[in-house]
Amino acid sequence: MARARNIKPGLFKNEDLAECSIWARYIFAGLWTLADREGRLEDRPKRIKGELLPFDSQDVEPLLRELAHNKFLERYEVDGERFIQITKFRKHQSPHYSEKQSVIKPPPLSEKAPHIHPPNSGSSTVIKEGSQPPDSLIPDSPIPDSLEKDSGLRPVCSPSNGNGAHHFPACPVDEIIGLYHAELPMCPRITVRNSKRDKLISGRWRQVFTDGKAKAKPEGVELFREFFHFVRDSKFLTGKAQASSKDRSPFVADLEWLMSPTNFAKTVEGRYHR
Repeated sequence: MARARNIKPGLFKNEDLAECSIWARYIFAGLWTLADREGRLEDRPKRIKGELLPFDSQDVEPLLRELAHNKFLERYEVDGERFIQITKFRKHQSPHYSEKQSVIKPPPLSEKAPHIHPPNSGSSTVIKEGSQPPDSLIPDSPIPDSLEKDSGLRPVCSPSNGNGAHHFPACPVDEIIGLYHAELPMCPRITVRNSKRDKLISGRWRQVFTDGKAKAKPEGVELFREFFHFVRDSKFLTGKAQASSKDRSPFVADLEWLMSPTNFAKTVEGRYHR
């Protein structure tokens, strides 16, 4: 089943992709729509042609070889079946939370997610404009396939050391702010780090671990990505709802508002999606 994805300007300006033929560049974006949430799909050139080039005589097999040669995808085999892994798909894509988990095994040596170093300690840190991830080859935000009113943040068994003390990784505040900017460009930007904002973000970070929904840093980061993506579906939170009076501007949620305990809980419950 094809899935909706966005295309950013970086696609047309990528110098490495420019080394590929125009046909290879064309089907590369099409492969995103055929891939699952991990950027994997079956390596079946005839079927891919039927999905992406139904009205053209162009052969897909050499185009796939071309993209693989230029490191835009990896072709591999598992248990006698052939698959494709789109390179760095999860680094730049934010699949909608309603997409099903991948049933395709990863390549034998799958790429690791990039490590983002925590900022230097201090009560106030300025985040420079442009320090967030720039427009890249593959978009950060897909078009939702549906607007389901469920953030996916539900508690399960809580991890602890046996005496009630919970353990969780250090909060990646900078990374969470980056996700907020990427998923909610219509909301006010954060340009200054301060202790109040750090405390609010760290509090919600601890919450997803003490609730037991996340047990490792990647799971926690993904939950925040899903949360901000869920916020995008709310007209009220993103300034698309009509203001209560003519002399007022529509409400737009900022990061501090979203990270407050009460507002966070209400947002997760879908109170602002009606």
